[in-house]
Amino acid sequence: MSYNILPGEFISLTEGKKMLSRNIPYYIFNENTGKMYMECFMYVYNMCTQKPPNNYSSQMYEFVQENLIDLIDVNSEGLNYSDKELKFIKYIYYQKISKSLCKIYRYLNKFHVKRQGLLSIKDLLEKKFMDNYNTTIEELNTQEKQMIKKYKIKQVLAVLQLPIDDNDVLRLICERVINFNVDKKEMLKIHNINIK
Repeated sequence: MSYNILPGEFISLTEGKKMLSRNIPYYIFNENTGKMYMECFMYVYNMCTQKPPNNYSSQMYEFVQENLIDLIDVNSEGLNYSDKELKFIKYIYYQKISKSLCKIYRYLNKFHVKRQGLLSIKDLLEKKFMDNYNTTIEELNTQEKQMIKKYKIKQVLAVLQLPIDDNDVLRLICERVINFNVDKKEMLKIHNINIK
């Protein structure tokens, strides 16, 4: 699956989209390695630095949001969650994906987005998520409080197919629990985790 792209190497729009469509999910969900990250980053970099008419910065800006919903789609068949709970589960998933996409599209964000006065990649992805699921941050925060009170965190991680010992996700959830004044010791004991 390695493409070994070099800086300045010409990449067609079709080739770039095909490679990114294949490797970004692999990078995010399976093998979050430096090599896979650099290959994805170099494809975006090269496609954004080629001379016109082969500069694909605008197309990459649109592409970053095209497959977002597919990347965060959670297989919800047979799960005992309300629509609001599933929306929140997808939001947690979205946060993990968004962080990785912002890294991969860092060059695009730093130059093209600023120069054109566009929404940052992070804001663009958040807007896409909110529009697609017809929700707001306030609604998600309310749902988050309700789910935390029910201590469904381990179930959420199972739905997301993330390991229960994924410290980044657990730390994020536990920090939010602490912010909602839930008994810190009880929560940390349930999840067997140390927050630094």
